Amino acid sequence: MKRQDSISLARQLWPRYAALTGLLLVALARTGAAQGVIAPPPVSPPIQPVYEQGQTNQLEAFQFNGPLPRVAPEAPPLQWGPVGIRPHIQYRFLYGDGIQVNTNQPIKTAINEISPGVLLEIGRHWTLDYTPTMTFYSSSKFSDTTAQNVTLTGGATYDDWAFGLSQNYSHTVEPLVETGAQTSQDTYSTAVTATHQLSQKMLLELAANQEFTFPDGFTETREWSTLDWLNYQFWPRFSAALGAGAGYSDVDVGNDSISGQLQGRGTWQAADKLSLQVSGGAELLHFTGGGKSDVVKPVYAASIQYQPTEATTVSLSANGDVGTTFFTNEVSTTTGVSVTLNQRLLKKVYLTLTGGYQNTKYSATQSGVSSGRNDDTYSFNARLSTRFLKRATAAVFYQYSDNSSNEPGYSYISNQGGVELGYAF
Repeated sequence: MKRQDSISLARQLWPRYAALTGLLLVALARTGAAQGVIAPPPVSPPIQPVYEQGQTNQLEAFQFNGPLPRVAPEAPPLQWGPVGIRPHIQYRFLYGDGIQVNTNQPIKTAINEISPGVLLEIGRHWTLDYTPTMTFYSSSKFSDTTAQNVTLTGGATYDDWAFGLSQNYSHTVEPLVETGAQTSQDTYSTAVTATHQLSQKMLLELAANQEFTFPDGFTETREWSTLDWLNYQFWPRFSAALGAGAGYSDVDVGNDSISGQLQGRGTWQAADKLSLQVSGGAELLHFTGGGKSDVVKPVYAASIQYQPTEATTVSLSANGDVGTTFFTNEVSTTTGVSVTLNQRLLKKVYLTLTGGYQNTKYSATQSGVSSGRNDDTYSFNARLSTRFLKRATAAVFYQYSDNSSNEPGYSYISNQGGVELGYAF
């Protein structure tokens, strides 16, 4: 490939890379929301681009036609016109102690989960996934449940614009750290993104988000927000951005809030094996009633990744964020740090070790109301996984978590372990 063509392609590539970086940092900052007690299921496969015909080298492999969902490299087993149909199923067995069915009620239980689902590939730019999860507890103190998850994801491009849309609905009934109990909630999330290449070195990112949360027995919340960035690539390995955002939170009981924030962001490929992503700034919260003064909180997210060998990756991440809670007239400030080691063993076996700490402080949004809950959560996760028969996966895992709260009834120590089996067409 000629050098001139490579440079031209790189100029097309970096804005889309920067856009994905921004989305990852936003996701990193929101990891503390609705934290579950039970070990989470495996993360979905990463986003895969749809490649243009004739693309073969590593540089070209990054180029894609707009924000795209996961697309498997092989043709789907079932095809109905432009719709590809990919069934998938996962089974998980878990046994743990210290799992709270209610405040001051940590117990032991075995858990069986079955998650059959189907992924529809609609043309080349859209997917629709539906996955129910049936959960059965050995302890009669827990309620057996059927969770629901539906996600529509897609995108398109027009000239120098790239557009993305994601719509999700989920129904879950699970033990949560925040409530200290098995909690039912329905969540509706919408995200609309647009990126525009202003010049060879400047990129504009626009994002609008909507999230409705309806927990059973707690405060219902409706949130609208935007966070927009102007990126500039100073050097091939370094880019920076300025971001501004605003939001509005409508709660069914308590004081609504209006927020505004200003952030800076940098992405630096320090070396072939070392990369750094960091963003930070401040968020101003104004409460519409209750006589509470405006509050300014720091918000930040950072990630350092080091890959000493092809089979080994070490990453360090930190985050700070402000969010709504399930409780009336309260907001939460979350800060956390985690370290992750990913190691490939024997070419087909993958080991993941993660240790982390998170602090969550709850603050009142109304004058004269006291709220001093403070939670410190320590966690350790170990996971050994492999893939076989091309489409089948298997894993064993262990999780230790320790939540220490100054509010009676919310502290617990839990040890959980189990196995997973999955198959995706």
